[in-house]
Amino acid sequence: MTKLRKKTILTCLDCGETILGGSHLSRHVQQKHSYSSYDEYKIKHNLIKTTKQLLDEGAVECKICGLISHDLTSHITRKHKMSILEYKHAHGSIRSEQYLNNQSERILGDKNPAYDHQGKFSPFSDKFIYAHTTDKEELKKKVSDSHKTNGNNNTTLAYWIKLGFSEAEAKEQISNRQRTFTIEKCIEKYGEVKGTQRWVDRQELWHNSCKKNRRCGFSMISQTLFWEIFNKLININSIYFAELDSNKSPDYSGVNNEYKLRLSSTVLLPDFIDLDSRKIIEFDGTYWHGELKRKYPNRLRDVDRDKLLINEGYDVLHIAEDKYNENPKNTLELCLRYLNA
Repeated sequence: MTKLRKKTILTCLDCGETILGGSHLSRHVQQKHSYSSYDEYKIKHNLIKTTKQLLDEGAVECKICGLISHDLTSHITRKHKMSILEYKHAHGSIRSEQYLNNQSERILGDKNPAYDHQGKFSPFSDKFIYAHTTDKEELKKKVSDSHKTNGNNNTTLAYWIKLGFSEAEAKEQISNRQRTFTIEKCIEKYGEVKGTQRWVDRQELWHNSCKKNRRCGFSMISQTLFWEIFNKLININSIYFAELDSNKSPDYSGVNNEYKLRLSSTVLLPDFIDLDSRKIIEFDGTYWHGELKRKYPNRLRDVDRDKLLINEGYDVLHIAEDKYNENPKNTLELCLRYLNA
């Protein structure tokens, strides 16, 4: 088989005649050799697999028309004019396990052309090979505008609801997507040391992004308590909380100024921290720490989170919102005794 100006010259395996292009060969084998279809000819000469062979290998079936294949991607988008997400939501898998394993093996590790590229293939990196001709800010804006215009930002509820998911299902899809990057997966892929470092670096980038885009929420009632504490302290240089900026002045803009505390295995944002004494106050608001939320605990919340902090030399005091509301004065005194002890 040789290629000539993007047209393929094929040889009929029954008679040896050379044919220009697959469509001409299909017509040839049906007319001259009486095949019922081009597929019959290809199956006879082991050019494609039979349905039984495909099924035995675990291939998937198109739920719309019954086509059997290890990869239905092109078939679904071209034949049925559906997006992959729409099909998956309605019918399930589009690729077989064999296909996924083969693809993973094919580009695993140093087999990947972009293996350990250190940013040279990322247009958002300073090491990008075309960095001198790329305006990163303009590129980021272009990508962001594209997401908004096309509605293809899969971190939003609107994106999943548009595909036919209910609001509850949409929230689950976003949650599943956010769980794809975990410290366990990093360690499994890169090893204990490098994997942990990648996870911590990624968490720090995320916290920086949160602060820049004002996405990390904090309760206003907690800030009332923290300002009361702050105004009673003598040494304030090592104090950090959401509404206190780097100059130790009030910041009511909505930006979260909580200190990014880098631990050995993650980065956390304590509600209130005194770096000198290594003491932390966590304000447990009713919404995030009440009965409803206890059914769906965050991975590094409360007990697990405190263990990480204590193991690295920090002390933690929890203040419950309902207890603070019952007696703000006593709560303030408790916090001051804790910080000054």
